[in-house]
Amino acid sequence: RGLRDLAVFLGEHGIGGAAVMKLWAELGARAISILRADPYRLIGLVRGMGFGRVDRLALRLGLDPAAAVRVQAAILHAVAAEVRAGHAYAPLSALERRVSAMIGVPGRQLVPALQTLALEGALAIEEHDRAWCVYQPELLRAEHEAARGLAALARAPARLSTASPSVLARVASHAGLDRTQREALDLLARH
Repeated sequence: RGLRDLAVFLGEHGIGGAAVMKLWAELGARAISILRADPYRLIGLVRGMGFGRVDRLALRLGLDPAAAVRVQAAILHAVAAEVRAGHAYAPLSALERRVSAMIGVPGRQLVPALQTLALEGALAIEEHDRAWCVYQPELLRAEHEAARGLAALARAPARLSTASPSVLARVASHAGLDRTQREALDLLARH
């Protein structure tokens, strides 16, 4: 009966087939109550269910537009968009503007939601120049690891100094380095 109820509930919102089975396997008999409380759980669990579609569903289900789960989902979506655009983090000021434009919630409401997400380990926050930078945790770890690696390289004796300029030019050409990357390689070779 529970599976059938879930299929009817989701079917009313245009979700069916394999998604019903996946959600049943993931959430079990409490799936409907879980999804009513936090429809954003669909993101990542059901193919084709991104923030926009799930947000419209959440509002149709009667979720308060200022609900914490909605603000948190919008923040996660906005940070992921920054990452897809090639950024390692989202500055809080940009995040406030983006999320406010997305869901119409004042930017000041982001701080408690961000703190909750950070406590849950869903996001990481670092302060740089007295401004918050919001990261996906794995990117912050990667950035720290890269910084440790660069610091170790800076302490190590130079090894490229014996390479001839023609060898470095071939390496740069083969690797498809841009002008600034070639200049950095040249600088490393000279020191």
